[in-house]
Amino acid sequence: MTNTATHSTLASPNAATLTGRTEIAFVLDNVADWQTLAAGMPAGVEVVVLDSRGDGLAQMADWLAKKAPGSVDAIHLLGHGSAGALYLGSTLLDGNNLAQYTSQLGQIGQGCFTAVKSAQAKRE
Repeated sequence: MTNTATHSTLASPNAATLTGRTEIAFVLDNVADWQTLAAGMPAGVEVVVLDSRGDGLAQMADWLAKKAPGSVDAIHLLGHGSAGALYLGSTLLDGNNLAQYTSQLGQIGQGCFTAVKSAQAKRE
């Protein structure tokens, strides 16, 4: 099973320049009418389609690893879940197994966390 996400940008290539922010929307390909939801993202949001047959968390971490640390201001996730649980392709993320995914969550959060720290430093 592959953990490769496909990338599709629904805004102009320099959209981050227009908004001053870099935002990524991860969309699972098994969300009903995901194309319409993705097309409804604000201008400048890059849309990354995740393969619902693979580990969505790993796909997100792998894709974000290609970005410079601190270069992503926000991450949006369009997928499935229930009370206390996220279904990210073949991965169920909940309170019982959260610690198991610490490394991947840290990798995903690093880009946003670094961006937040940078923004806070600029305001001080």
